[in-house]
Amino acid sequence: MLNNFRNVQSLFHSLGSRWLWFRVGYALRKRTGYIRLQMPAYQWKDRPLGTWLKKNIPSTPHAYIQWRKENAPRFFFDLPHVMPSESEASLTRGVETLRSRSGNHGQIPWNPKTAINEAERILAGELRYFSHTYYQTGFPPDWHKDPITGIKLDSQKHWSEISDDAHVDIKFIWEASRFGMVYTLVRAYASTRDEKFAEAFWELVQAWAESNPPNTGPNWMDGQEAALRLMAWTFGFYAFMDSPSTTPGRVAQFVMMIAAHAERIYRNIDYAISTHSNHTISEAFGLWLIGILFPELKDAEKYFALGRKLLEQEAAAQIFPDGSYSMYSLNYHRFILHIYL
Repeated sequence: MLNNFRNVQSLFHSLGSRWLWFRVGYALRKRTGYIRLQMPAYQWKDRPLGTWLKKNIPSTPHAYIQWRKENAPRFFFDLPHVMPSESEASLTRGVETLRSRSGNHGQIPWNPKTAINEAERILAGELRYFSHTYYQTGFPPDWHKDPITGIKLDSQKHWSEISDDAHVDIKFIWEASRFGMVYTLVRAYASTRDEKFAEAFWELVQAWAESNPPNTGPNWMDGQEAALRLMAWTFGFYAFMDSPSTTPGRVAQFVMMIAAHAERIYRNIDYAISTHSNHTISEAFGLWLIGILFPELKDAEKYFALGRKLLEQEAAAQIFPDGSYSMYSLNYHRFILHIYL
């Protein structure tokens, strides 16, 4: 009891009364269930695409995907499109374009064979966790299962009712749902134009949606995890836009998922801000990303404005004048540099 009092006293002196009262209030919102009223669980079908879009945007899948193709903001994939139906000469020109832009003595900046081999392992049900160790997860993986212990977390509860102090390391639950495998699938697709890699992306996204309805289960617990997922999903979405696997129905479902994630971050970002950490930066980036790349969403301008404000504010607050980082961690320093770059 005495130690708890000293901890609270220490937090009060280092972070101030405003922070302390916010965290007490947040704990009460979770304990009483009020947060479930603020961010209710629902099914994807309860909020179809039209409920997320501005009035002048078509919401039927075929009309919407056509709108996206004609109006979508530019992203990384602004090279001339190389379609699977084009000749081998066109594929060669596409690779040569990458090489000429890489500034690496004519070599593309990643090894196509490595990407293809890793992508094949993904399709075979093996995922590499934390860029290090492969685990047999199946394809698609069980999104609520720790591959080391085999323990599964409750996928039916609202995210606020799930403890992160359980007997399982929550990071091993979250890792697959960060969708780091998307970058590998994109590289393999860019190297081979094999449609199975684009199809794999969409199968994984669909499987995730079926197992993780909005605000339900452990993969909705953390706004930073939602932001990392948005980064990977958006990268894959743009990379596979011209693939036959990218159907109007899949695109409509995908944008609903994007919108739900942005809303999840926005409605709870005060908690991230209270951490004075890289969580604020990554969640702000998630909002900024969706605000700028999906302007057709009703709340796009709101997401963009808040994301930009926080990114600028937190750079000044968390990065010291000499360039070092306030969390005193090389890993977190690398992480926030990646976000800002």
